[in-house]
Amino acid sequence: VFADLCCGGGGVTEGLTAAGGECKIALDWDREGLNTYSQNYGSDNVVQADMQEDGWHEQVSECDVASYGGPCQPFSKAGPQKGYKDDRTGALKGFMRFLRKDALNKNSKLKVVLIECVPGLFKGGSWGSDIRKEMEELGYTVMVEMRNASKVLAMERRRVFIVGAKEGKMLKPGYEWPEGIPGTLRSRGVLMEEPGEELELTQDEMKAMGLPNHIEEYKPWKSYRRVASLNGKVECFTANYGPKLINFIGSGPIFGSVVKTQKGYRWLHPEELKSLFGFSKGYVTDPNIHTAWRIIGQAVAPPEVA
Repeated sequence: VFADLCCGGGGVTEGLTAAGGECKIALDWDREGLNTYSQNYGSDNVVQADMQEDGWHEQVSECDVASYGGPCQPFSKAGPQKGYKDDRTGALKGFMRFLRKDALNKNSKLKVVLIECVPGLFKGGSWGSDIRKEMEELGYTVMVEMRNASKVLAMERRRVFIVGAKEGKMLKPGYEWPEGIPGTLRSRGVLMEEPGEELELTQDEMKAMGLPNHIEEYKPWKSYRRVASLNGKVECFTANYGPKLINFIGSGPIFGSVVKTQKGYRWLHPEELKSLFGFSKGYVTDPNIHTAWRIIGQAVAPPEVA
């Protein structure tokens, strides 16, 4: 039984459910993410709440596993890496406060904690090391693993996973991190034959992103890029392009994914992006294409936690 905290669209829930788990509570503050979650996994266990509040603590203490995958922007090298000076770290602070409180709860059933974030949590400062140290002081045996989704998916996407177990024998020396779902997903068909003309980039959009200049020479793309080789024929770039596109597409910042095919540049369809991330074929995306991009793009790839 697990808790999916900062659940978003449910990447962790899909992965842990595939591994035989059952979600008791799925918590997030983002209503759009919770809407997508509810469409795919039901709403009975969904809770909209602020991680800095305490109302959810008791439910999580009744679980075997607590997974946290909150905002990673404060620690990402794609930004200024303000760490705890960034307002978006409130969720992480709330989670660590919960762990301190849970350690004093004699009735707690919690055995394992999983934290997922960008590698900058460890490489940009002492934040990751401080979290590990505090978890160890609370009685957890802790493992830290830098993972690249390319081991199970057709994309480069590096993340760090912190796993803590109250019973040290659960993470004994010599433990090998599982590879997740076999690499058959790497060659799975991702691109749609007829994604729609509305996904073709306009000249204004291409100009705003510095296209068709070589991708490696364009700094914003280089900073944010996640490059995927799909069947060896195309390259995919997933990024939050920030305010540069606000004048061209609604209000933002705009979150989107661009794919370069033999026909040129176009936006990646949400159905293609969900396949790239390893979500099931039946996974339902938000009808708003930019919302769908954001929710999927910020998710934990299910095979990474399966």
